[in-house]
Amino acid sequence: MISGAQEKRRPMATIHELVEADDLDGVRSKLEENPSLLNGQSRFWDFDLVLLAIYDSFCLLFLVQLKWSCKKLLMASNTERILKELHILENDPYTSHIVGPLGDDLSHWTAAILGPSNTPYTGGLFYLNIHFPQDFPAKPPKISFKTEVFHLNINSNGNIALDILGEQWTPDLTISKVLRSISALLAEPNLECCVAPEMAQMYVSDRAEYQKTARAWTQKHAAR
Repeated sequence: MISGAQEKRRPMATIHELVEADDLDGVRSKLEENPSLLNGQSRFWDFDLVLLAIYDSFCLLFLVQLKWSCKKLLMASNTERILKELHILENDPYTSHIVGPLGDDLSHWTAAILGPSNTPYTGGLFYLNIHFPQDFPAKPPKISFKTEVFHLNINSNGNIALDILGEQWTPDLTISKVLRSISALLAEPNLECCVAPEMAQMYVSDRAEYQKTARAWTQKHAAR
C-alpha cells in the first residue's frame, strides 16, 4: 500500500523530505539518480540490508534502512565477468580440466583437473574449489584443492602458493589460464614459494623419495 506521504511526494523532494516521509523507495531512487549525494558520507553495509547514515548541513543524522540486498548489489558487478568465464570455458579446447558452477550459485564453482603426464600425479583426478569474491576480477578468485595432494606448493588446507592467485593477478587472466598454471605447477614445483618446508627439503635432497610419496598420495586420494 502506498502511504499518503508517498502520494504527496513532490518530484523534486529532497533526501531529508523523503526520509521524514519514510519513503525508502524514494530515497533509493534519489541516490541512484545522484550518487554524489553519498560523497564524504558514512555508509554501513550488511549482507541482508543496508544502513545508510546521511549527514545534512546541520550535522543531523538520518538513519535509513534501504529495502534491497547489499549482497545482491555487490554481486551484480562481477556476474557479467563470471558469465564470460563460462563462455570461454565452453569454447576451450583444453581437455585436461572440467569446471563449472555449483548449482545456481555463480560465485562458487568446482573444478577437476587431470594429473599431468609423466609426473607423480599421472592418472589422478584432482578436485578444486573456486570462489569468486564480490570484487572479482579486480581481485583474484580463491582456489584451493579439495583432493589431498603431496606437493611443496600446496598446504594441508589445499591452499595453493601460486603468484597469479596473489600479487601477480591481473583482471585479464581467465579461469582456464589459472587452471593450466595449476597443472603446470603440479609438474614443476616452485621452491621459491613453498608452503611445506619438509616437502621442499625432501624435493631437494631426495627427489626420488619425494616423487614416490607424491605418487602414493595420488593413488590413495586421487585415483579415478
